Amino acid sequence: MEWGLTPKKCQQKVENLEWDNSANLRKRLSGERAFPITLSLKSPTSSEALSDISQFTDFVKVWRDWPNQHQVEWKKVAYRNNGTHEVPTKLVLNTFQEFVDFLGHHAQLRSASWQQLIEPILAYDRSLYPVLVKNLTTIEKLTIIDVNLLVLVLPQLKRGIGSDMYLRALPLIGADTKFLEANIKLFELILDHLMCGQVMKCDGIIGWLGCKENPKGLLSVRPLCLQTKKAMAGIPLLQMYSQDLYEYKLPASNILVVENMQSGLALPEMADTIAVFGGGRNLTWMKANWLKSKRVGYWGDIDSWGYVLLNDARRNCAGVASLMMDKSVLDEHFERIVEEKTPYDGTLGLLTAPEEAALKCLMENNGFVARLEQERLSSDYISTQLKKWLYFK
Repeated sequence: MEWGLTPKKCQQKVENLEWDNSANLRKRLSGERAFPITLSLKSPTSSEALSDISQFTDFVKVWRDWPNQHQVEWKKVAYRNNGTHEVPTKLVLNTFQEFVDFLGHHAQLRSASWQQLIEPILAYDRSLYPVLVKNLTTIEKLTIIDVNLLVLVLPQLKRGIGSDMYLRALPLIGADTKFLEANIKLFELILDHLMCGQVMKCDGIIGWLGCKENPKGLLSVRPLCLQTKKAMAGIPLLQMYSQDLYEYKLPASNILVVENMQSGLALPEMADTIAVFGGGRNLTWMKANWLKSKRVGYWGDIDSWGYVLLNDARRNCAGVASLMMDKSVLDEHFERIVEEKTPYDGTLGLLTAPEEAALKCLMENNGFVARLEQERLSSDYISTQLKKWLYFK
């Protein structure tokens, strides 16, 4: 068993436990873990001291020479056959500054850097100290220029200032909105503290500012006949964000939703039809009211997750018909079936009986869960099935 910790070993121990442990460090800074830090020096027993007199002597001397004697607790100990000695028993670091100084130059530099970074923010509002400590790792990634920008932007952010704007369109003075966007979580936490929780009550800074959510979830939209292509200004293929697609009524009677990009690009000509594809799980746009007046088909991979997406499509838009997602497609392409490594294991309540039968067939193979990618279906088979959906209503 190790005994007689030297200052160097104590530094390593304190560094590991208190400095490199970010949670403990934040708690020391915030006062949740109160000072002092007390560390046992593991003073030797009689037998341990006698077993190595040289080590015992060195142990006592190194702490006797320690310049900050007020940090060391000593105790008189009577050792058998070795007399009575004053032995160092504990190291006590009473303040944060003592803690930093004990660890040395690297800790002093880091602490000075924190001070430089947080002081301008505290000058803006001293009550922000707990927020800054809690987010110290984020603060450390900033430069002093960033901090000054943050202080410049904070008073400009008011509730509702971004009404009907995207975040990047906010009329900031002397600062760029890219900086705000890049540090949006820190701004959110600071503002929520300053506004007594009102920011989070608005579901975050975007809602509190009144900004519109950034467009996300690009989908490919492809008219599949001359008529629909003309109705879309002659554009053969375009990409639309899901929110825009939710609001824009596509000019076709038939809307075909396809899971994968390549399958959507390979679709043949289909009268009065527009295909929307490549969105994967991005199906929220299918809640659009305008879809209720359309005939909607869905074609996805024939695997457990493909049926999850089909189920989601129906949850968003009742009456969606599936294409090539029953057991017959498995029978037709049996030799192209592969294993699904991580299948979905939940329940799905919106599948038809033929779809449930196909899913059951995929799942019940003595531990082998099967899947058939939609890209692996033969082109002539796809064309035939699409015509059946289009013309045999």
